[in-house]
Amino acid sequence: MVSGISVGHCDQAHQDGASNMLSYEDEARKLERKLRQYAERLFYSSFASKLLTIVVGVIASFFAQLTDIVSLVMLVLYLLSELLLFLHQNVRGDWEYLQRRLDALNSLGWPIPNKQMSDLSTEYSRLLNKSETLKPHHAEYFASTAPIGELRALQNTQESAWYAKHIAKATFRIYLGLIGALVIVAMVALSFVIITANDLSAVVGATRGAIAGFTLLVSVNLFTFTLGYNAYARCADLIESNIAALLDSGSYTQEDAIRIMNEYHLCHASAPMNPSWIWKWKRTTLGVSWNTYRRELGGASDYVGKTDLGVSRRD
Repeated sequence: MVSGISVGHCDQAHQDGASNMLSYEDEARKLERKLRQYAERLFYSSFASKLLTIVVGVIASFFAQLTDIVSLVMLVLYLLSELLLFLHQNVRGDWEYLQRRLDALNSLGWPIPNKQMSDLSTEYSRLLNKSETLKPHHAEYFASTAPIGELRALQNTQESAWYAKHIAKATFRIYLGLIGALVIVAMVALSFVIITANDLSAVVGATRGAIAGFTLLVSVNLFTFTLGYNAYARCADLIESNIAALLDSGSYTQEDAIRIMNEYHLCHASAPMNPSWIWKWKRTTLGVSWNTYRRELGGASDYVGKTDLGVSRRD
């Protein structure tokens, strides 16, 4: 009888421990998602402030009498953009750290240090308090059904790299198309004015507008972001290919998994953030393609299909 009670207590304790672990990772996952959203909002707010600074400056160039007031407005907008960018970088750093820890937890079973988790949950408590319940459960966050270990780590990282590659590619093409369209419109408009203008002032005004447009592209780092997304896509593609080679060889160790996870996270941290709106636009197509891709590789025993998790690691 005593033995039976002891076993029952052990089973209950095990279930309680597992439940606490699930709740712990759920809370960490919710905070990670909220940190990403917050970092992205800060980035776009900084971008908008910088864009507005340039627009105000361009408009002021046509109204010399407003120079003093406009200069003050531009200064305030510029300082605001720098402050928002500083906050973005800090929040993104915390997000990147928590994301790495969650990957290690899900892949290798390495727990998130209590000190760091308590610090983050305290600093960003306002985000956690507003967090909705994640659906589906964190256990379905990655497609791999392999047990904790190097195989799961490699599969999780390959999945992340594959999604990140395609989202970065889509972003690169959109940004490149936007730059091309803006340049073409500016050149066509300038050529039209030069051909049809009856006086020099119209040509000077059109030239000034075209120069302002090109200055805008450079000032908001649109060229830099475009090249960054292209580099991110190529880096993620290389990592995905390296993992595929390891998996095909059947010869890999935990050290290999840790090394390639770190390579992916370095690639991820050095790149611009993949826009969430592009993920939302592409996620269904990517999910279906991922399922087909896995079936073609014959990995059905280690992977399960998914099309829309409601949360995304493919950032």
